[in-house]
Amino acid sequence: MKRNKKNKMFWLIFIFLISASLTSYLFENIFNKDKSNSNSIFNTSDNMSNRFEEKQIVLGYCPTMGELAKEIELKNEFVKIKPYESSAKGLKDLNNEMIDAVLVGRVAENSEIKNEVFEKRLREGFTLIGSEKRMINVDEIKNENIHTFENESVVIEYLEDYDSSVLKKVVFYNSFEEAVNARINGIVFISWNDFRDDYSLVIPVDEKGNKIERFRIPIIYSFDESIIEELKV
Repeated sequence: MKRNKKNKMFWLIFIFLISASLTSYLFENIFNKDKSNSNSIFNTSDNMSNRFEEKQIVLGYCPTMGELAKEIELKNEFVKIKPYESSAKGLKDLNNEMIDAVLVGRVAENSEIKNEVFEKRLREGFTLIGSEKRMINVDEIKNENIHTFENESVVIEYLEDYDSSVLKKVVFYNSFEEAVNARINGIVFISWNDFRDDYSLVIPVDEKGNKIERFRIPIIYSFDESIIEELKV
């Protein structure tokens, strides 16, 4: 009878020890796995936020994008901005890999940029085209015949601030093609989304020759897609 009690006690202690060991093993592995997953999540977040820490990102910009470029530099610790006297020169240096990205105020022509470039438009915009490329004093727009397919409210927003009389000379068309074809008789107000290489820009400037930002469109070009996707703007 005593032997049976001893055997029973032995097995109870043995089962208890096995159970304790198994519980400890499972707890340790599950905890470490959760901790590993948690660290992985945080590490991924850190990698995303610190992707640009490895090197400084050089962002070129044209004259009309100066203020916006400075704002981007303030929002992105590892961005250094570099001024260019024209969009064309900034795009050229981007092609030659002398900078990482460029912020320009117009759509790049196909001849200016490689096909594999990535772009990010920071807002929508509108511009003017004509029968030939030229600059026009913004105060002289009221003397031009203006053709457009755009909504009247958009035209008012862009042009009325300069001279409300300009709206009396705006001709609205039922199709985009009709409006563009009328550029031989004046200037055409179009969306930057519709601009093509074979269109000739009419560039509004102030009395000092500075391009009017309202008629530009901020676009960032880069051959590194991660810059386009993750740059804070």
